[in-house]
Amino acid sequence: MPLCQGCGASYDDNYKFCPHCGRAKPEPQAINLNVQVAPVGYEEAVLKIEVVGTSELTEPPFDWRPGGMTKLMGEAGRNWTHIIKFRLLLDSFHPQTGQYVAYQSTEFSGYVVQLGTELEFPRRFDHNKLFRSWAEALFSKRRRVWDSTNSFLIQEGWTGLSDKAIKREVPYLLRDVSGFPEPDLWIISGRLEVWMPPNPLVGTTKELEDYRYRRVAS
Repeated sequence: MPLCQGCGASYDDNYKFCPHCGRAKPEPQAINLNVQVAPVGYEEAVLKIEVVGTSELTEPPFDWRPGGMTKLMGEAGRNWTHIIKFRLLLDSFHPQTGQYVAYQSTEFSGYVVQLGTELEFPRRFDHNKLFRSWAEALFSKRRRVWDSTNSFLIQEGWTGLSDKAIKREVPYLLRDVSGFPEPDLWIISGRLEVWMPPNPLVGTTKELEDYRYRRVAS
């Protein structure tokens, strides 16, 4: 209940004037709040694949360099003699400090194939237990690479901007076919390929356009 500033009596708040002396009810004091909201800054990032190195497959059964008879059988020119070492990079941009690499994965292996090139594994590797064991180990390592990369993204607050990044899908080049009971070689070769220009130099990178991320900048 307000107090009259004239006679000091109290009265109902619905009255505009004091019923005892007729003095007008005082107006309530206005409080002005000046609230300033700082703009939110975001870091943007994209996953890339980087060429780390090259190694030659020379141990049985992986010495795939075609001999004279093999060339006559039509396997000449199919470059399965060298395997490439790769890793994933999270190439990031901070609104204040600029571009930097926020994450580097462990290495994994594959073959560089130019887009549109038709290549097949030599058929002598069909049902080859040594080859299958080697391939399973390779796919297992790739699976660990993606699991650790995805865990890093979640723990560090990176959220997907593109559909595959939002769903946290395994990138095509890291998909695992080791669970197939007896996979055909074309299935395996399709999962071992990484499309890049031929003979890439160490340090060559390729952007995975379907894997873009954002987080609040600190």
